[in-house]
Amino acid sequence: MEDGLSVIVPVYNEAQILEGFFEKLAIFSKDTEIIFVDGGSTDSTFEKIKKSGYKVYSGDKGRGKQLNLGVEKSCGDNILILHSDSFFKKSPEENIKSTLEKYKIGCFSLEFIEKSLGLKMVARNSSRRVKYRNIAFGDQGMFFRKEYFYSLGHFKNIDFMEDYDFSIRVKKNGDRIKLLDQKIYSSGRRFINNGLWKTIITMQKAQSMYRRGKSVEEIRRIYRLS
Repeated sequence: MEDGLSVIVPVYNEAQILEGFFEKLAIFSKDTEIIFVDGGSTDSTFEKIKKSGYKVYSGDKGRGKQLNLGVEKSCGDNILILHSDSFFKKSPEENIKSTLEKYKIGCFSLEFIEKSLGLKMVARNSSRRVKYRNIAFGDQGMFFRKEYFYSLGHFKNIDFMEDYDFSIRVKKNGDRIKLLDQKIYSSGRRFINNGLWKTIITMQKAQSMYRRGKSVEEIRRIYRLS
């Protein structure tokens, strides 16, 4: 599919939220390919997706591995990474196409579904991180040309911080991540459940540890303890 768009959705034990997510996917045109990659869910995630009619593949657990499999199976020249707790209120297809005519990679401005001053601050800082540090995270709907993705060597086969690692490599390659004004809406459940400032501090610590060469398993432990 020349200039076609493939949307890659990594999932693991998301059966409870899938029906609502399927409804959100209705904004995409019939020409856009939607691919789910299940990481060996122990609930009915795989069966629900298969029954829905969307393409679904099963692979090893780990977002990096799942995303790589999804891109490998995709038909589109353009790739959008979409988490199952994120959505758009209007189609991003034209924005993605026009952006990738000028840039190699882009993402969207984050807004949380839940409303609070703290979450507004986090969302605003996500945009600042892209503008001033050239670092985007997966919940911002990263998108890119498939050929560019391959030129950077895929996502790392890790189950955590694959988006941060990919952004670092984009930065080292001398490329700019284009931040779009269009909003992508995401759940703030991580911040709500674990505490706003505790989560922010933990995320900053995780990034620092990764830059210092700490293993993903070691970084994972600070999340489990937080």
